[in-house]
Amino acid sequence: MFVPTEEQPLSVSACVQALNELLKPIPLWVEGEITALSESRGFLFFSLKEVGSDATLPCFAVVQALGVPLEDGMVVRLYGTPGIHQKSGRFSVTVRRVVPQGQGTINRAFQLLEAKLTKDGIIDPARKRPLPHLPQRIGVVSSRDAAGYGDFLRILENRIGLKVVLVHVAVQGKDAEREIVRALDLLNEQAGIELIAVLRGGGSQDDLHAFNSELVARAIARSKAPVLVGVGHEKDVTIADLVADVRAATPSNAAQLVMPLGSEITQEVVQRLKTVEQRLLRELSGTRERVQYRVERLERAVQDRLVRVRQEVLHRLQTLEAIQPEHTLRRGYAIVRQSGVVLRSTSQATSEQIQITLADGVLNATPSD
Repeated sequence: MFVPTEEQPLSVSACVQALNELLKPIPLWVEGEITALSESRGFLFFSLKEVGSDATLPCFAVVQALGVPLEDGMVVRLYGTPGIHQKSGRFSVTVRRVVPQGQGTINRAFQLLEAKLTKDGIIDPARKRPLPHLPQRIGVVSSRDAAGYGDFLRILENRIGLKVVLVHVAVQGKDAEREIVRALDLLNEQAGIELIAVLRGGGSQDDLHAFNSELVARAIARSKAPVLVGVGHEKDVTIADLVADVRAATPSNAAQLVMPLGSEITQEVVQRLKTVEQRLLRELSGTRERVQYRVERLERAVQDRLVRVRQEVLHRLQTLEAIQPEHTLRRGYAIVRQSGVVLRSTSQATSEQIQITLADGVLNATPSD
């Protein structure tokens, strides 16, 4: 290692580089109050002021990497690496993680992030999807050692079998946000994952910090599979709960939402059969009514047709009766026959006897000139 001397001093840039090499392996956790916050081109610049003192520490952060909205006056705990800017020579801490401290700051950070996600439409109920019914393959984002995950599995032991794909992650601490985001993205790349459950048991607000992260919230929102979040106890509400398609009160409740008991499934099947039976009975009743209506229409049509036919036959009978020879004879006409042949002209007659048929009888006569 080169040791600078009066005869062989370092250049300024080499000095800055050497100092950064010394500082790089020294990650810091620092707590203080945010002051002089400003944003430019996706970067945050602020000072961390010691509460009750004038001591300040310049800080720098990438907005998208934090996952927590900041404002002046917040008391936070920062994790980052110290360094000296190569050109300006300005010392600052590059912030990797921010954890709000104190109930007031925690509540304010929650409100700011909720408002931001609401504005972006991520918490909109209209985008939430129902969980699939009786899934066969689900993904789980949790710690294999977490009590909540153990509760989840114990509940599922009494359910119809399904495949659980666990992606083990840290559920608290500085790596939790990054690992949860990576796990969600990884499960969405796998084929056949019907839903993803994000699980963690109860804990303090600091313990649940990762689930109040914007990075985790946006990873849940972009998931192709519906996301079920069961974090903490029933009273605990995190940003992840607000963004999830379905929120479970606890990890145990999450298991109940994923797969109902066999008895519950039987009850559901029975209820569905009853529903189908009732629908079929309604359809059968409707069909019977439609058939009855059509039969009645057909009967009325037949009756109407018979009446018309009867009237037509009667009319024709009356017409036939009106033109019968007997009726003509009663009006004073006669039928003249000779040798059985009806005479229609005098030119047909001969000197032989003729028969004259009248309405009341027949006369015999002999033609004469």
